Amino acid sequence: MRVKIFQNHQDLYTMLVDDFLQASSCGPSRQIALPTGKTVVPFYRELSIRKSEIQDWSVFPLDEYLGLAKDHPDSFSQTLQDQFFSWATPHIKHRYTWQADRSLIQDALRVIPLDCALLGVGVNGHVAFNEPGSKSSDSIREVVLTKETRERNFGPRIDSSPTHAITLGIKELLETKKLLVVATGASKKTILTKAFAQPGEEIPVSLLLGHKDIVFYFDADAAPEASLGQSSGAQ
Repeated sequence: MRVKIFQNHQDLYTMLVDDFLQASSCGPSRQIALPTGKTVVPFYRELSIRKSEIQDWSVFPLDEYLGLAKDHPDSFSQTLQDQFFSWATPHIKHRYTWQADRSLIQDALRVIPLDCALLGVGVNGHVAFNEPGSKSSDSIREVVLTKETRERNFGPRIDSSPTHAITLGIKELLETKKLLVVATGASKKTILTKAFAQPGEEIPVSLLLGHKDIVFYFDADAAPEASLGQSSGAQ
């Protein structure tokens, strides 16, 4: 495990893109998983500048709301279309969506694990839609979203928001060759401090701490106190 802490967001996202491009090119299958969310918007912006370095990626979704068409404005499929595929498609070998390819995703990852996955962290410690209470053995499945997650994602629209989702499990994430986890902002500091100090099923991101090749990217506001002694490459 490596932890990188940055004082400057530009430095954080530049290094994150550097490392992700390198990791995605190491495996022959070039199978990657990409997230959505505010934290990764600068990642896609930086990556778009270097789109010529993307080579034949097969892109898997981390998660998706159930009941939404792939072109629904709240779907993660549409969000990825807007933030990534709108400019990256010429460099992509294959794009999977949960709406069209659920069985294909399960079959593909059963045979060949992901080469690289980029993950954000929820304020309750979820990764993808592995909510608190998830287990290391949990595979691809449908999940019930916590009220906290729905409030965070939909705000005043929570009453009409999806209550269920589908997600890659902790099992698929642990089988991924390289994990890159990014978190910024003071709202993440408390749960990350708990994750490093008291790992367990109630903090899903903590279940990844034992992964053989995982790198955390924190800004100074999000960095957990326990990580400071483990940091490397801090900026």
